Amino acid sequence: TYNEEMASQLTYLNNKAVAAEYHRTDGEVRAHPDENYSREILQLHSIGLTKMNDDGTLVRDEFGNLVDNYTQQNIFTSAKIWTGFTESFRRGNYEDLDWTTKSKLDPLQIESVLLRDWWPKIDLLEGYIGDRKPLCADSPARSFLRRGATFRLLGGSDRPISHEDPNEWHNDKDIFRLTLDPQSNLYDKLCNPKNPPPPETTLQSGTGIAVYSQQYKVGYCSGSNDSCMATENLLSKPSREPLTLDGCSDGPNDFSRDEMVKWFSVNSVDGGELRGGQLIQIRAAVVPFSKLDRVDFYITGNPNSANVKWQYITTAAPVENPGAVITTKYSADPHITVILPPCHNSAGCQQAVRIVLRSGRNPDPDPNGPDSKARADGNFKPDSPCPVGEFDDADDAVFDVLPSYRNQDECDFKTIVTLDENLACHEKECRVDTIRTIEVVPGTYYEYLRPECVYFPFYQDAAKVFAGYDHSIAMCADKRLPSALSTCCGGYSDRHPVDREDREWADVLSEYRGELLTYNGNRERCTSWGRSICDPERLGPFQGQAGHCIHHMSCADSFGSTTFIDKTKYHWTTAGCTIKVKVDASGMIAVVHSPDRTRVVNGADFYPTVQSHVHHEKTVSFFFVHWDEDNTPLGQKSYPTSDNGCGSSGEQLEGGFCLCDTTVVETAVFESEPSRSQVLEQLHIGAFDPITFDQGEYEVLFESSNLMAYAKSGEGAYSKHTIFRVVPDEFISSEYIFLRNMISAVEVCQGEYTFRNSPSYYDATNPELLAATHEVDTYLDHIHDNPNTPPSVCKMLIKYFGYNNPRTEQVAHCSEAFKSGIFEFKTNDGADPISYGDSRRGNLAAVAASIVLSDDALSPAADADPSGGGLKSPLLKLLQVMRSLGLERLSHHRRTDGYVNQWIMEAFGESQYEIPNQFSFYSLDFLPAGRHREAQLVSPEAQLLNLGYIIAGQNALYSLFAYGLNSCGGGIGADWRRGDQFYKCGNEDGLEQFSSARLSFVPPDDPTNAEDVVGTLATLLTADRISPTNRALIVDAYRESSIAGGTNEALKVAQSLLVSIPEFHTYNSVRTNGQVRQPSPRPEKNPNYGYKAIVSINLFGGADTMSMIVPHPQMPTCAPLHAEYTLQRGPALALNVGEMIQIDAGDSNQPCDEFGVNSRLAAMAAMYSEGEGIFFANIGHLQSKVDRHDFARETKTQLFSHFSMKEEGFYVDAFHKRGLTGVLGRLADVLSRTMSTGQIAIDRMLSVNIGDPSLKRDVDIVTKRGTDPFIQSEIPGASEKGRRTTLIDMMNRLNTQNKPDISSFHSELWSQSFIDSQTLTEEYRLVLDEVDGSPSIPDTKLGKKLDMIFRLILSANRESGKRRSVNRDFLAVEMDGYDQHFSLKDGLNPLFSELNDALAGFRLALIQAGLWDRVTIVLTSEFGRSITPNASGGIDHGWGGNSFIVGGAVRGKKILGKHPDNYDLNDRYNTGQGAWIPTTSWEAMWYGIVQWAGVDNEDDMTYILPNEKNFGCDLYSESTLFREGEGKVSGCGGDELDITQTLVVSQPRLLSPEEQTQFCQLVTDGMSSVSVSTRCTVTGQTLRLLGDEGNHMLSGERALDLEYSISSDQVGVKEVMIILVNSEEFRQDVASVVAMDVDVGISDQTLAPTVGPTDLPSSTSSPSLAPTIEPSNVTSLSPTFTSIPSMRRSDFPSQAPSAVSDGGKPTTKPTNRKRRRRRRNYFGYGS
Repeated sequence: TYNEEMASQLTYLNNKAVAAEYHRTDGEVRAHPDENYSREILQLHSIGLTKMNDDGTLVRDEFGNLVDNYTQQNIFTSAKIWTGFTESFRRGNYEDLDWTTKSKLDPLQIESVLLRDWWPKIDLLEGYIGDRKPLCADSPARSFLRRGATFRLLGGSDRPISHEDPNEWHNDKDIFRLTLDPQSNLYDKLCNPKNPPPPETTLQSGTGIAVYSQQYKVGYCSGSNDSCMATENLLSKPSREPLTLDGCSDGPNDFSRDEMVKWFSVNSVDGGELRGGQLIQIRAAVVPFSKLDRVDFYITGNPNSANVKWQYITTAAPVENPGAVITTKYSADPHITVILPPCHNSAGCQQAVRIVLRSGRNPDPDPNGPDSKARADGNFKPDSPCPVGEFDDADDAVFDVLPSYRNQDECDFKTIVTLDENLACHEKECRVDTIRTIEVVPGTYYEYLRPECVYFPFYQDAAKVFAGYDHSIAMCADKRLPSALSTCCGGYSDRHPVDREDREWADVLSEYRGELLTYNGNRERCTSWGRSICDPERLGPFQGQAGHCIHHMSCADSFGSTTFIDKTKYHWTTAGCTIKVKVDASGMIAVVHSPDRTRVVNGADFYPTVQSHVHHEKTVSFFFVHWDEDNTPLGQKSYPTSDNGCGSSGEQLEGGFCLCDTTVVETAVFESEPSRSQVLEQLHIGAFDPITFDQGEYEVLFESSNLMAYAKSGEGAYSKHTIFRVVPDEFISSEYIFLRNMISAVEVCQGEYTFRNSPSYYDATNPELLAATHEVDTYLDHIHDNPNTPPSVCKMLIKYFGYNNPRTEQVAHCSEAFKSGIFEFKTNDGADPISYGDSRRGNLAAVAASIVLSDDALSPAADADPSGGGLKSPLLKLLQVMRSLGLERLSHHRRTDGYVNQWIMEAFGESQYEIPNQFSFYSLDFLPAGRHREAQLVSPEAQLLNLGYIIAGQNALYSLFAYGLNSCGGGIGADWRRGDQFYKCGNEDGLEQFSSARLSFVPPDDPTNAEDVVGTLATLLTADRISPTNRALIVDAYRESSIAGGTNEALKVAQSLLVSIPEFHTYNSVRTNGQVRQPSPRPEKNPNYGYKAIVSINLFGGADTMSMIVPHPQMPTCAPLHAEYTLQRGPALALNVGEMIQIDAGDSNQPCDEFGVNSRLAAMAAMYSEGEGIFFANIGHLQSKVDRHDFARETKTQLFSHFSMKEEGFYVDAFHKRGLTGVLGRLADVLSRTMSTGQIAIDRMLSVNIGDPSLKRDVDIVTKRGTDPFIQSEIPGASEKGRRTTLIDMMNRLNTQNKPDISSFHSELWSQSFIDSQTLTEEYRLVLDEVDGSPSIPDTKLGKKLDMIFRLILSANRESGKRRSVNRDFLAVEMDGYDQHFSLKDGLNPLFSELNDALAGFRLALIQAGLWDRVTIVLTSEFGRSITPNASGGIDHGWGGNSFIVGGAVRGKKILGKHPDNYDLNDRYNTGQGAWIPTTSWEAMWYGIVQWAGVDNEDDMTYILPNEKNFGCDLYSESTLFREGEGKVSGCGGDELDITQTLVVSQPRLLSPEEQTQFCQLVTDGMSSVSVSTRCTVTGQTLRLLGDEGNHMLSGERALDLEYSISSDQVGVKEVMIILVNSEEFRQDVASVVAMDVDVGISDQTLAPTVGPTDLPSSTSSPSLAPTIEPSNVTSLSPTFTSIPSMRRSDFPSQAPSAVSDGGKPTTKPTNRKRRRRRRNYFGYGS
């Protein structure tokens, strides 16, 4: 997480919370946090997509569906956690060589709390991040002195790491830090005193009385003493010169008119001699003129300097009694104290103090003159230590101090100090509520790291706090927390003789800069100063008015802003404050503060502005909570919305929001002793260890082995303050946790709605940077402790260790090692087990040991398992050869030349230093076609097992053996030159001078002993898994080559053969039958069919197609919609009129008539306008039609996941009825019965082309560069036995057929792929050699791929010569790079330009070849992007997007589907987080394309598109999509019924998507039995309490109203539909497909004509809408429908009794559900 490379790749570097920019820009920028990492840390790095058992088996729900580990709500929420991360500043190390100022090596830092989200966050287990953490409000008083308090050494820097102080505070000596007294217990803990002897000195003792010094021109105390006093006699100076070091003047008037400093002294506090770094007290007396006078105190450590630097100490107001010692009004600490500067001179040092009396008299008679301002203003420190007023006085005194103790001699500082006991407070420590940075000894600092705790955003008895001098901003604060600065009123008559005593102007009185107090702490502070708490008009007066708030410069920290809300500092008031909740349409809430309006200024009400992040209109900080659904009436929402009128007391706001009051109810959970499981299940609020409180505050209530309880004194045994100590859940990384016996519930809208109070890591009044670290750590712990993490991580690691399909036992053992942090390996010799790990959850040593020392790794039986092991990754094979055969750098090679070239990625599909994206080189869940897919066995590395990588990778290995590491013969060595010698192949001179390295392996013994040499090589390269047959063949080859060409040639031959056998490429044993393996058969073209091709181009990453086509802003019908789009997306990312090309959509039934296509896609716009292209608006993966209210329930897939949604887009099979096959693969399955089909993917396998594995039709994978010859070059100087043809023959003999059922799946896959690759390489080389690419197609990545497709299409349409024998081509290509979470336009524009140019060139090439009418291009992406931007300037994952088809046969110039008619985030088809919910399915687009390819049979269509019936008539037929298309949508064009049917249900739930499909299947099957083609879709479901509809047999009061629509291809059949759905038999069948007890009622139906994208008009006038119960009069159909049989097998056991037995008694089959009997007359109607 803190790695810079991870943050850059997954785009959360510089990520921000939505409020950060929104408030800073006053609402102009509304960008949500980047969701990239929040998704991938779960999917790729921890828990995975779906729930697993510990053994890795998948958890399924009652309907057999996989159970998701997280939802989009979790992703949206956790994205807020990955905010604020920035690069660290570089240090003085290697990075100095880099130009950047940022570190790429050090961990990231969280620089500012402003960038974070401060509000609660739901977790992955239906709780909250922060559950089980103690409340900060419950922390013991002065927690910095309690056991467990932690301090971090800052050293000589006063800049904290985990707190945010203003930058200007750093090293500013005027900034007062809390300084520890050496008598303090905390000082002892942090200093860890060494008690050294005093430093040696030559300074002599002195008298302690200052005398006038000619050197300094001031009084000077010479020698060491415990004090230095400047007497009145000394200070009655002659008028000829001032007593100041720097000649600071007293003013021009004579002495008799001056106010004056009477005397002052410097005194050691501890009674010892004055010493550098020591605490001293300064005492002074003055002769003031009035209460407006001020006395300033300064100190310096360099009085000998020509430029004396004075350090300001403080300012005080003199009392009326002249000559009295000046003190503050602070009764707790009235004296003026300061630490002397350090002294590092053994002879001692000179230091000085200055006392300045600033007169309050106005020297300027002009009230508007430059000196008219009253100089007694105490808000700010004086502008200069040298007074300028004519009535001022300044006096200095110099004194000697002894040398300081060196910090390292005085203290033994530890980096981290954690208190092991509670400490008593001392002096200042007793007067503060909390601390941040403290000075232990002069110049050495620690920062306090408070214990991890959380805050409730909802609480009772809130106080109003304000910010700004003028009380201009306000919000609420929890009185129990140190959230605000001191605010004290009163005492003004002491400072101004004419001032009103009742003036409520407040002072800020702090012990150190930035000190925060609790409400009671503020009360105590005010009392100590003789003041009172108040709700002031303003802070201490300034700018010409009398005032005083200069104690420790406290007023300088008063800052208020609604923009920089993290820098705002608040002040306590006595006014109250109400906390409300703002609820959006999806149930998300925002906290709203409503301060009491009690302040009156000048007789008028004054209402301060509510801080923006808690303002009812300005807040954008919405978050999810867990609303209480248990007490919500059935069928009603559990939160207030505009739909339910915001409850009975809520206020409806514009935009569909509700504003409600809240009440926090806190109650005890247990009233008697609970069990451990009850405590863990029911308590969510953590507690501090009772031992950290004062003795006697908590007493032990009871104790057991895993549970202990503490009762708070005076509160009763089981109060809400009772604390339980409990052993946590198994294997969670904690010995025990403390939980408080309380539940805190937030009642909303006078208790109508409720949710559990949600903890947050931030106090919204005083958010701390330290809290960010706590929150991140807690979330990482939450993931780490998730029950799915052990099996998910183990399965991933086991796969990487070579076990592609790990056994459940192997995963279970690994999971156990992960959870326990220990693995014990039991040896066979009976010795004690060997332990790995440290017993901490997730210990990787234990996990790794459990894998490599498992039975699967060590047992020969496991090695022989046909499904065990796996394929090696290509890069690993290369590294194995290099390491095991001793790659060594040649002496003439320079390291800076590198070893390998960029060809390594092209050769192997992997590279050593760079991955294409965060998903690595292949998917861990890849299912190859054939036996693997039939057996559902994954083989991740097989995704790279294509003819391109097989041939190129093998050639690279053969080149390494033949030439060393260079680029000869397909090698991957780096190209380089030396002087005049250019690179060339060959090592004829024997010096390998053009190779960077070579393999140093030589046979260890006799090189002529073939058996030994081959045996050694087999051990190194196959772990001795080589079969006896293959071993014998290679031994013979070695022996023959040795005789013919010598042992050197024989070694190269043996090495080449060994890396060609399946045992080298796989991890388990091979069993062959010796029969020659034949290449897979190739199809033959059917001359009765012509040629057509479908080209699938997938834009991987989730293309932002909202930047592809948008409403045009210059058209009246579109301008408002474009304005909404710009508002949501932001002007920086939205397309403006200059970035788009206008297209006409007037005939497309869209919300506006003109759209704009991105100007980077000019060719696509032209194809559209020329009638060749169709856009599909808001299209995507759907299981059924959904909206924001039901999409999460109705869509059973991992929405927003790249790979899940990419595969769903390829499958177009929402319920996976066809076994994870692709839509084009199934199309080929159907068409291959009558014609020849080609299935080709470019560069890598794409599952859109994968068909039924049992048909054994492979997908050919052709690289964009074409195919390479197999074994490109001979072994230099090889004999006949080492020649290419001989080697190829031998390699094929080494890959003979496997024995079925007992040999490895993976070796079978390798061997067949190896043989096929050779055949296909030659086949494609011969074919492609006959056709050239097109110069029209650009030489870009996508261009090269499309150029290869063009050549393949061309080769299939040649009249003579070598050609591909196919009738239908299904060609798939992928373009990467569209995951634009960061800097959208910078990343997307070049991609769109590349796409545009490649499409334009491809089209032109096909037109020139006369083939454009035979090709249809389908442009898709796995999902669209969100409408709203993220904080990285990019766009996060969405759902619905825009797609495009184009071709010469396409009936174009229209936009199908439906572009949203608004961009409101609360729209029905918006998830609420900015993602469109598709309104058009993939099936709608593919339906007509499949027909165009040649499918006209309804059963075949259902095979290819298994879910197409779920979308009724909302499908696009061939006649709609293609100019000469004739195909229509079956089951449409006739009658359509909208029906509501009531099901009385035993469970309060809706039908699952599977149950809905099965229900509709009953309808269509029933209608097909009477030759009526129909379509049925469920359109809505409503749960409600059952009324008086009639009797029913189920207990309970729940009814489910099921709304569905039936369409047909005929008219006049409405009666048939009605009779069918109301028949007793149909209703019984419905009960059989629903996985709960139901009684099915009579339907209430209406009649409507078909309306949909089929464009087929009804052939009859509108029929009667009245329900028909009488038998049908339609004579052409079956005369009766009262006994329609069930048309499909039930997927659930029947609940009805079986037929009556011969004995006259009914018998029943065993069932897991309640038995029921059925009534034909359900609601009093006949059937």
